[in-house]
Amino acid sequence: MGTVPAADPLGGAEVSALDSYRARLTVARHATDSADCAELLDMLGLGGEPLCIDCGEKMTRAASDGRIIHGAQGRCWKCHRNYLDRKRQEAKDATAAAQAAVEAARRLRPAPPPLCERCYRRDAVEGSDLCAKCAKNVPAQEVRELVNRIQAATEMSVAAMSARIGMDPKALHQIIAPGCVRRHLGRDKFDRLAALAEEVGA
Repeated sequence: MGTVPAADPLGGAEVSALDSYRARLTVARHATDSADCAELLDMLGLGGEPLCIDCGEKMTRAASDGRIIHGAQGRCWKCHRNYLDRKRQEAKDATAAAQAAVEAARRLRPAPPPLCERCYRRDAVEGSDLCAKCAKNVPAQEVRELVNRIQAATEMSVAAMSARIGMDPKALHQIIAPGCVRRHLGRDKFDRLAALAEEVGA
């Protein structure tokens, strides 16, 4: 495709300075590189150095040490550096905001319920120090102490005691023996044993 000479822009039509400036900015925005900018401007008959889309200065500018530095992405090197700095800061701000949101959500999350004070494996039931399973059982030590109190008050045998509460004597022996096999007694049976202790005044 032929180019329009800069001396005769757009087939003889006069181009104002403002239109020329706008055209150069448009080219700088949409061109892929500086060569593309130059080619498009030459086709428009405007020629010359493309302008930065941010500051309006030429894309190629001198650095403080005298080096000539070309711009990128439609910006001179100074504006491009500022653009990258802004993007990095925006990314940091977004990361900080996300971390703050996560921390706020963590603080708002309710604390986990305390563990059962007996088994330390399950969560304690609300309003209790025990989990639902441990609340249904009584430790062997408490059963042993209650049986000893009943025997001290009445000299009742374990077999007679078991018969009164409707329990297998062997099972009760397994709980109260020194090297007990069973570690707990069901709450319902313990309540019957406690009622027996109250009945005999133990």
